Amino acid sequence: MTLSSEKSIPMKIKRKTSPHKDIELDSGLIIAQADYLKLNLYVANVGTTSIVLLLTYFFWADDLASDLIGWVSFGLVGTFCRSLLMYFYRQPGCFDNKPSAAKHYLYLYTGATVISGATFGYGWLAIVPHLSSYEQLIYLLSIVALLFGGLFAYSPYFPAYIGYSATALWLSPLLLNLSSEIYVTGLAFGIGLISLVSTMFAFRFSNTFKLNKELQLNIYRLLAEVTHKRDEAVSANLAKSRFLASVSHDLRQPMQAISLTLNTLQQLILNKAGGENTKQLVEDNLTGLHHSVQYLNSMFEALVSISR
Repeated sequence: MTLSSEKSIPMKIKRKTSPHKDIELDSGLIIAQADYLKLNLYVANVGTTSIVLLLTYFFWADDLASDLIGWVSFGLVGTFCRSLLMYFYRQPGCFDNKPSAAKHYLYLYTGATVISGATFGYGWLAIVPHLSSYEQLIYLLSIVALLFGGLFAYSPYFPAYIGYSATALWLSPLLLNLSSEIYVTGLAFGIGLISLVSTMFAFRFSNTFKLNKELQLNIYRLLAEVTHKRDEAVSANLAKSRFLASVSHDLRQPMQAISLTLNTLQQLILNKAGGENTKQLVEDNLTGLHHSVQYLNSMFEALVSISR
């Protein structure tokens, strides 16, 4: 390894920047939302299905049997859709580096959530008018419990929460106006207030989730860049070490030649030898010494240029 070959070693590290940082953050957020909803899908499915079955058991009456059976059947459609999602996306890490698959899952999840919410929206029209005031209040409180449980399960992806809330609660005042058999005073106003408050909480939770995930993804990206820069620095340090070792070897050769030449000349001077042979020997040694000094000078000039 010579000095000329070492001149090709880059002495500066070029900064690598990604032109698609925003796209990477958006993709990472979509994957994080899909992972979160997938993780809590089982709890959401069991919770909604359990409420439907418990309300059916609590409201059961012979004159209401056909309506309740139709309502339960509607609710089980939502359960079936969510169960299909759990089955087809059961593999761990199925969204890793697959933002398109994660986005598709979010759309399907929102659709299944709309169906589950529509179950309770249908109940306002088909079941609630036939209930007593106490039972109507129980029905409302059950939906409220599911809504605030949905703040945890759905809010990271705000459209999923809106799909559930809108179909389960928002339309209920309109549906209640279609019936004259509502016994709870101010029920429509209470439903509107609950809808507003829960939606505000869901919106804030969704924004907080996005900010946290974006911050986390930025930290991971910065750590990756720092790791990359550290690896480049280590590589540059190794190249520098190899370069210095090569330079030391190349400098040692002319220095040894100079030492030998000076030793020969010293011996000739001490012995005070004469004659043509001695004169030619001195001239040859001085020529070699001159070449070695020139080589050393070129080496030092190259080192100065590299350092600049």
